Amino acid sequence: MQTIEEMQSCLLAAYPNDSVVGEAVAFAKNAHAGQRRKNGEPYITHPLYVACYLMRLRMDAETIAAALLHDVLEDCEVTKPTLTKVFGVKIALLVDSLTKLKLINMASREERNAEALRKMLLAMAQDVRVVIIKLADRLHNIETLGHQPPEAQKRIARETLDIYAPLAHRLGMYQLCIRLEDISFSYLEPEIHAQISQALESTLREREAWMGAVSEELTMLVQTLDVDPFEIESRTKHIYSIYQKMKQQNRTFDQVYDVFAFRVIVPELKDCYTVLGVVHNFYKPVPGRFKDYISVKKANNYQSLHTTVVGRAGIPFEVQIRTVVMHHQAEYGIAAHWLYKEGKSSEDALQTTLTWFRQFMESQSDLEDAQDFLDTLKTNLFSDEVFVFTPKGDVVTLPAGATAVDFAYSIHSAIGNRCMGAKANGRIISIEQPLRTGEIIEIITGPANRGPSRDWMSFVRTSEAKSKIRAWFKLVEKDENIQRGRELLELAARRLGHTLPELQQDGYVRPLLKRYNMKSLEDLHATVGCGGLTTQQVLMRLVEAYKKDHKIEIEPQVRPVRPRPPATHGVDVHGEGNMLVRFANCCNPVPGDDIIGYITRGRGVSVHRRDCPNYSQGLFETERLVDVSWQEDTNAMFKVELQLSAANRSRLISDITIALTDMSITLQSMSANLITSMNMVSIHLFCDVTNTSELNQLVHRLRRIEGIRDVQRAGQVSMPRGATSKTGAQNQKTPAQGTQKQKRPE
Repeated sequence: MQTIEEMQSCLLAAYPNDSVVGEAVAFAKNAHAGQRRKNGEPYITHPLYVACYLMRLRMDAETIAAALLHDVLEDCEVTKPTLTKVFGVKIALLVDSLTKLKLINMASREERNAEALRKMLLAMAQDVRVVIIKLADRLHNIETLGHQPPEAQKRIARETLDIYAPLAHRLGMYQLCIRLEDISFSYLEPEIHAQISQALESTLREREAWMGAVSEELTMLVQTLDVDPFEIESRTKHIYSIYQKMKQQNRTFDQVYDVFAFRVIVPELKDCYTVLGVVHNFYKPVPGRFKDYISVKKANNYQSLHTTVVGRAGIPFEVQIRTVVMHHQAEYGIAAHWLYKEGKSSEDALQTTLTWFRQFMESQSDLEDAQDFLDTLKTNLFSDEVFVFTPKGDVVTLPAGATAVDFAYSIHSAIGNRCMGAKANGRIISIEQPLRTGEIIEIITGPANRGPSRDWMSFVRTSEAKSKIRAWFKLVEKDENIQRGRELLELAARRLGHTLPELQQDGYVRPLLKRYNMKSLEDLHATVGCGGLTTQQVLMRLVEAYKKDHKIEIEPQVRPVRPRPPATHGVDVHGEGNMLVRFANCCNPVPGDDIIGYITRGRGVSVHRRDCPNYSQGLFETERLVDVSWQEDTNAMFKVELQLSAANRSRLISDITIALTDMSITLQSMSANLITSMNMVSIHLFCDVTNTSELNQLVHRLRRIEGIRDVQRAGQVSMPRGATSKTGAQNQKTPAQGTQKQKRPE
């Protein structure tokens, strides 16, 4: 690790003609004077490290200055006007964009992180240097993660592996990506990381000898050609990549054969194919493992020839062949633009890379919920790619698993909306079938007034297709959704003792519209009507604004939740006094159920229904059973789990929540799994009821909802035979069907 003085000297030497770098170093050192990081180092080491990393990428002086100053607005008594006066508008805007990512005030950490990423990509669309600085900042933070508490280590490592490493990969910044992956993996799976690391270490000498011999062979082969200069590099897959291969192919470390890769770097494009020919003549190519990313480059502008061949001792290895410019693009990604900033090709590469982000942000503009945005971003970042062709020969790049519907929407929204079938290489295929690289795709369209099906949302992969399908249904059903949303809000407002007009005053509504990026009150009503927002999400903030305006004390919750009982409330233990009583989560008994008590070790008496699977299957020790009964005056609330089987349709969840609201039933949580083969959905509800009478009324009301086939308490549901859930619903167990069957209760 370099000292402060060494990092400072390197920066000043690298930018001798840019006084702004020297000024930024001095300004940052003064601003952070006296501050220390959690590891005890002076805080200035962090911005200096970030700046030095970007210096090695040959970023411009403005980026280096912004990196040095990226924490001064948040952590020091420095204002944006001061920064603008000293360093100019561009640098101040860069620093301000980075600072705003950290100052988002939202209800939960997850929501804050999701919204921060949204803002980062929006800022990136204006100036890509924002995200490059942010990635360098994240790299140093995770490299010094050891001084954080264990919980924070895992949280930061997971976020890095889920978002920042794939983001670096999408930007083509390979070296940064693998560093983020390996460090994150070491915190998330320390034992597996150590095992793979030790396995690599134990075979180091053998690997070096083998790789040295292959490098000599490749050098000899290229020397026979008129290619000069050239360079041969060898490498071993990084630890996280090996783990992914082991996991995906269910193999041990010894069974992962393509751990090795060699890279041939040549001067010109024609040399790439010349070298490929001689490599294939000398070694035996592995069928199906040749990929030409030069003719069809990846979405992040990566270009190279990849081929897998069998070498010495029958060991397969990969050979990558590329030019010097391609190599820099592969290693540094979007940052390579600054290596070749005088060239037109680098500018084209920069704009091509940014196009994906701009299109992604445009397609997500209608997602009000930050967590939905985050989930969609993860899906798009993690996707591998397939390359397919239009009938005219144009290349279309799509994420792995993309379907003909994704292809249709990538061509034009009208083609997507009218899609009714597809052909691949002249053969009719299902529109749900994943496309394969190299296929020529032709879309069969219907009449002009044809629209998409809601079922498509269950199999389309691209955010563009999902956004355009949502947009079509929003447009078609907007009036209906506006009316429905207004009625839902009016009903919920009356239950809170308010009228909707008094809560929808402009001063109360305007902040809400800004929060969810909406233009009008009608947009808000429509979103509630289609289930995009709940009445509670909307009214909670409107009531708070109303009470604040009228100087009424704001209660912790808008709708008071009926109190849950103390552990001993409502149940008598026969023959025992002052016993701690709790209600078993496996069967959730409520007054009116036939119940039995079970004396646990150290947690009092656990109350179960007599038809609880754990009791009926004889998993209880008989000598620890005790008779219990309900007290007559019980009027507390009790949690119950219901399982619903229903035909999948729009507004199903909305109708269920309306039924609960009409009966004043408090919903604790809800989850749903799609059963694709039957177009059905399995829904789990956790809610509060007072007794079996109220529960039976609720079940009766739910069964009257259109499309609901069956409603049962957990553990009693009979799902359609042969149903297969796309999300693995068959393998999931409800609390009543879980591990208690294998493990005796305590």
